[in-house]
Amino acid sequence: MAWIKKSLIKSDMKIAIIVIIVIGAIIIYPLIYDKGKRHNIRGLKYLHQAKFDKALVAFKKAADLETRSNEKKVMYLRNISLAYHEMEEFESAFYYRKEALKYCESNSYDFHVQKGDIGILKRDLDRAIINFKEALKLNPDKLEANNSIGLIYLGDYGTEYQDLEKALFYNKKANQIYDDNTTRNVLARTYYESGDLQNAERLFRKIIRDTPNHLDSKFSLAVICYYLGKISEACFGVELMASIENATVK
Repeated sequence: MAWIKKSLIKSDMKIAIIVIIVIGAIIIYPLIYDKGKRHNIRGLKYLHQAKFDKALVAFKKAADLETRSNEKKVMYLRNISLAYHEMEEFESAFYYRKEALKYCESNSYDFHVQKGDIGILKRDLDRAIINFKEALKLNPDKLEANNSIGLIYLGDYGTEYQDLEKALFYNKKANQIYDDNTTRNVLARTYYESGDLQNAERLFRKIIRDTPNHLDSKFSLAVICYYLGKISEACFGVELMASIENATVK
């Protein structure tokens, strides 16, 4: 009877250990998963602040931690590529686009977005437009494809592709999907290029309220104020921008 009791005790201990491991996995895995998401959010903040080295560290941590969702893995890898693109390290940007493509289901929304982004990096904008339009057929309410095709039509990758009516359509949609300083800036520039200075002014002011030292927006707002006849505000904006730039150089 003693050996039976010992066997039962051992069995109970094994069951208890298994239960503890399972419970631990249930508790720890979401924490790791959420940690990946938190790193990505942190990376986006750094990206908006033009702190690209810090953004890369955060995005790479997010990508390393993501093992459950291919969709999120693709997003994190795409963000790494975006950061490298902003740093004009185009080979690295191209590499991470191709890495993201490995996690995409063929002919899915993400597949066409990555192919479109690769088209931009290879300067094959006609092919990029085709892929972004294919992506939007599958899901017209997602940010990436609207944002990327909107930038092409704004003329950011070549003035020969500029079509401000199309740019306004896609950049409005991108801002409606995700209203942050990046989509506001693109939409504000679209309004400016289209001659709608009032809406451009409104959005640049909104960006500056959120990020007071956003120099590009300050300069753009100063130019708009000049054209709108707000000369004193235009001069003040230029002087303020110059003082911030001088302080940064020092």
